[in-house]
Amino acid sequence: MGFLFSSHRSAEARLGEGDIGSILQLIGSRYIGENPPLPYVYRTCSLTGICQLPDGRYDLRLTERLPEASGGQYAYAAGKVWSDGERKLELSVSCCGPTLLWVNGKPLYQSGIAEEVSPSVVRYVQMELHNGWNMLFLRFRKTPSGFGCLLGSARSKWAPLDVLSPFGEREGQAGWVYSQATDIRFGHEGAFPDMEGLEAANPLVWHPRQRTPYADSGRYILSWSLLRQPEEKIRPVRISGSAAGEWMLYVNGSLAGKGNGPELQVHIRLPYGNHSVVVIGEGAADAIGLQAVGAVDETPLSWRCPHPVQGYGGVWLTAGGFDKPPVDAAAGGPSIRRLYSDGTVRRCWRAGAADAAIRPYAESRLFGKWNYPVGVTLYGLLQAGRLTGRADFVSYVRKHLQECAAAYEYGLWCAEQFGYPSVNQQLVELNMLDDCGSCGSVLLEAVEDAPEREWLLVADAIAAYMMNCQERKENGVFYRRQTGYFMENTLWADDLYMSVPFLIRYARLRERSDCMDEAARQFLLFRSYLFMPRVKLMSHVYDFRFNAPTQIAWGRGNGWVLFSLAELLTVLPAAHASYDSLMSFFLELSEGVLAVQGESGSWHQVLTDASSYEETSCTAMFVYAFARGLRLGWFPRPEPFLDAAARGWRALARDAVDDMGNVYGVSVGSRYSFSPDYYKEELPWGLNDTHGIGIVLLAGVETQRLHQARAERGARTASQEGDAQRGAEEDG
Repeated sequence: MGFLFSSHRSAEARLGEGDIGSILQLIGSRYIGENPPLPYVYRTCSLTGICQLPDGRYDLRLTERLPEASGGQYAYAAGKVWSDGERKLELSVSCCGPTLLWVNGKPLYQSGIAEEVSPSVVRYVQMELHNGWNMLFLRFRKTPSGFGCLLGSARSKWAPLDVLSPFGEREGQAGWVYSQATDIRFGHEGAFPDMEGLEAANPLVWHPRQRTPYADSGRYILSWSLLRQPEEKIRPVRISGSAAGEWMLYVNGSLAGKGNGPELQVHIRLPYGNHSVVVIGEGAADAIGLQAVGAVDETPLSWRCPHPVQGYGGVWLTAGGFDKPPVDAAAGGPSIRRLYSDGTVRRCWRAGAADAAIRPYAESRLFGKWNYPVGVTLYGLLQAGRLTGRADFVSYVRKHLQECAAAYEYGLWCAEQFGYPSVNQQLVELNMLDDCGSCGSVLLEAVEDAPEREWLLVADAIAAYMMNCQERKENGVFYRRQTGYFMENTLWADDLYMSVPFLIRYARLRERSDCMDEAARQFLLFRSYLFMPRVKLMSHVYDFRFNAPTQIAWGRGNGWVLFSLAELLTVLPAAHASYDSLMSFFLELSEGVLAVQGESGSWHQVLTDASSYEETSCTAMFVYAFARGLRLGWFPRPEPFLDAAARGWRALARDAVDDMGNVYGVSVGSRYSFSPDYYKEELPWGLNDTHGIGIVLLAGVETQRLHQARAERGARTASQEGDAQRGAEEDG
């Protein structure tokens, strides 16, 4: 390959391609170091602000929000978007009237007369984001056709557009601001209001306005704060305030006092540190007004917000109202992640007594994200951690999965309440295999170490989707309906990885033989559409609109297939009705892959085109599958595959991994084409792309297991020969 580093800085040069364990730790340590296990960011979000629709776009239609607006008047909307580095984001816009969008002060989009009177028309606009904050500013004009627009990411579940509020007073809050109706025409000759300063100095009135008090029905409010006891001793403390009615106060999960207004008072002894205080009462203001002092010297103690919340300067979080006290929530210890219920309604935390929800956002670049490339990466980290004894790798994977799984129920509720979830968008939306199979598979693999209740809920939901809801053709094969999108009515080789590894693990977990049968059936069905007998390779995609496969042997597409087939054959019983057919398929596809290995040991982006670049992820998947087949004795003639796997691993260690653990040469995510030039020229390779990091780790893991298996077999052979020789000597 010879990518962007000198040969003396390769992992092979520094560690030797045979020191596989050290190479795995090098790659894994770099990834974790650059993506630390930081929790979701929690932000306030006005309950009266701009909502999202089920497709993730923001509903910026202002006719009902600004009923006083006259025809011809203007209104504005603004929001900030953070970007880690330069990137592009495709926007989807539908207008109800004249609309203009500026990004960082530069015009990006202006509606045409056709879309201004056709709200159903969708326009796609490519937005370039700078590193750091980016200001989006919209101008609307009211006409009889409407007032405002729908705007958001064109693929919200893949690249959500998380908008934060401008103005210093709203720092950290999530959501757009929108102005009053006005005759002032901003944007003309570059004149804009100052959206980065103080709102109080702005010439317009901006919404949503000051938060309103609790408006939910239900008598009881759950309130939570931390009480700081600063002295290094056990100290008597008095907590007191007023109460409108019945109340219960818990300290560190234990009931400390209860009563029934008008006064709340509790005496308790507290050691040094922060102490969780939960009040269940008939009013949020009762808890928020509590005071705590040292019972002996009357020195005031301070309250602190129990969890970092951006956009909120108070110290109490509240949830409610409830018709009955949710006692289990207080006694079990509160959590920012949880929803709370009285058996009838469920509520999230809010900012004090205000009508502002506290919502989680996955703002780390990769940690806590739920998407298929990250799922592959986590699988590689998990197996590398197990092989090398790196418990920190395994722990990291579990933390990542727990962050996602713990937010699953919240995400479903969030979609119901706010129109669209703020986290786990793919898992909640769940309308294609990309959304669930990869992360679901590693979740089930990690479940074996220690099952978690939330993980099993997620696994059951994914299985129900795959078995009962996933789009299929009449013969039962998985495909992508995706009406109106570029992949409409297609079948992708990739989807074998997005389904089969999950199904075989779920079959084992829940003893569901039908899931194992489905995995086998899908492989044979996919083969019937995609296999090219002449070259013994798979087409990337079958397009049902043309009733034709693409006839392009994309490297990673074939990698997904051979990798997943190796996973399936490892656990499929030899007595299974499809076992022989699938083993024959594995051997035939392996022959095709073997025939197109490059001189360096790597495989190419387009497998049948040696002038296309050498690609890391497919090379790693082929090494993995060959090593697995060799270890388990699947190849009748193993020698050429043994040589190919060794050459492939050496190419990875020499040309694709440097001495800092960076991974080079991984093709970016693809669409599809009937032209090989698309894959060859329009899909560049990227540095540390998550489509390849985990796969390289897995290739190393399986190569090391092969070495161990061969060493064990060699030791057994030597022992048997020694026994035979000793027996012959004794007979002589």
